[in-house]
Amino acid sequence: MIKNIILIVFAVFVFSGCALTGSSGGKTNYNKVDKVNYSFIIPTPKLNDTLKTQYPTQQTVSYGAMKGTLYIKDPVAYEQNNNDKLVVVANFKFVNYLFPKGLNGIIDITSGIRFEVKSKKIFFKNLKVRDIKFENFSSSKYITYDPQEIITKLIAKTVLESLSKKYIYNLSLDSKSLGTIESVKVSNSRIFVNLGL
Repeated sequence: MIKNIILIVFAVFVFSGCALTGSSGGKTNYNKVDKVNYSFIIPTPKLNDTLKTQYPTQQTVSYGAMKGTLYIKDPVAYEQNNNDKLVVVANFKFVNYLFPKGLNGIIDITSGIRFEVKSKKIFFKNLKVRDIKFENFSSSKYITYDPQEIITKLIAKTVLESLSKKYIYNLSLDSKSLGTIESVKVSNSRIFVNLGL
């Protein structure tokens, strides 16, 4: 009888030791494993696939006395190390009576992100222009003022407003995001999603 009790206690001890010990013989930190297993990165090409479905766009724009039509096309996000913002570039074309053939250029932008819990969509947030380059800016000699500054402000304002209203990813369509979304953040120009149990 005593021998049987000793065997049972020994078996329970061995079984408990196996359950708490990893393959290396040390104790496994299950909280740490859960956190790693439930984090993933949204690939940048997927962001660009979403942007492609929402552009090109065109709209009538005005800034003071300056009016025209602005075409926005081909916005592309790309990765940049040591940057806690998304980096986006987009092409544009501005057409009005001063530039009937169109004023082409490219705009370079940085942005944070905003996560909408209800829809599980990710949007741009706090967009800032780093640079705007024109390909063919040449105003008429009969114009008594320089329109470039006004047009630059008009284009920057319109592009930032347009991008801020467009979502860049829908987590509800991602099979990886089955758990509770704890946080969505940007690091090295990539979006990290942390999930809870």
